[in-house]
Amino acid sequence: MESLTINDIILRYGPYTLSISRFGAVVTNFGFVTTAGDFVKVIDGYATDAELLECDGYRSAILAPWSNRIADAKFKFAGIEYDLGEREPGIRDALHGLVAFNLFEVLELSDARIELMTVVEPSSSYPFNLEVRVSYEINDDGLLFALKVINRGDTGAPVGLGWHPYFAHHGSWKITLPECRDVSLDDNLIPREGSAAFGLEKRLRELSNLRDWDLPYTDLSAPYALLETAAYRLRMETNLSLNQPGVGVFHVYSGDYLKLRRYESVALEPCEFVTDAFNRSECLGDIYLEPGDKKVLQVGLKIENLNKNN
Repeated sequence: MESLTINDIILRYGPYTLSISRFGAVVTNFGFVTTAGDFVKVIDGYATDAELLECDGYRSAILAPWSNRIADAKFKFAGIEYDLGEREPGIRDALHGLVAFNLFEVLELSDARIELMTVVEPSSSYPFNLEVRVSYEINDDGLLFALKVINRGDTGAPVGLGWHPYFAHHGSWKITLPECRDVSLDDNLIPREGSAAFGLEKRLRELSNLRDWDLPYTDLSAPYALLETAAYRLRMETNLSLNQPGVGVFHVYSGDYLKLRRYESVALEPCEFVTDAFNRSECLGDIYLEPGDKKVLQVGLKIENLNKNN
């Protein structure tokens, strides 16, 4: 493999600095410098090249052509069953799609913006041809992220998009979600069948300093989430679908099984669909991507420094 580093590309704009690796097109570091000259980390990515290549925790991973898990790594599409195989010996969960370990090509680069691209080649387990583009742009508010997938094949393809950033919380955190429903999961973190997967009560959620938490929320009433830490406040704005159980998800993970820097960050993941979307009836109409068509997940991070004296 071509030699890689966690800081293949560094972008700067105003107080913000963004580090990107072409390996997985992931953010390895993002934050801002205070007026006192202190760097405040916002996105907690990989700290070393070895961490990057191991991909523990899927920090800032590009989730395509599906997010999270597929039950038993099997799905049926257009009447044909596909088997995605074992991720590791004895583990069949098809975790987080097909591009996390891809080397992306840089298509465009400026002082404050980058666009990268990779492809998903057809295989026996996923016989669809996709072009995957990722862009990051720093602006006055913070960071703009876009994930675009184009079906370059001759047949329809199942596609769901997501992003897996971990946010450094500097000692404490609180996530506020709009009115939504939680998702009931089995022991393998797969949603229960049918409507039993979705909570009966749709309400505002406030989650603070939780441990052992790995749960999606769906049927969103608004396409944003709020995160407050000891150092900054963040508003995540998205183009996620609303008011549809299983379609449009914020997934919150407290990072309990990270090998390094455990409990120093929390994952807030915007995803098009709930886990195991390829096998769920409420998602089937939305995962279908026609030949030549595209899907786009857009996320904006608006950041406020909470220490006004710095």
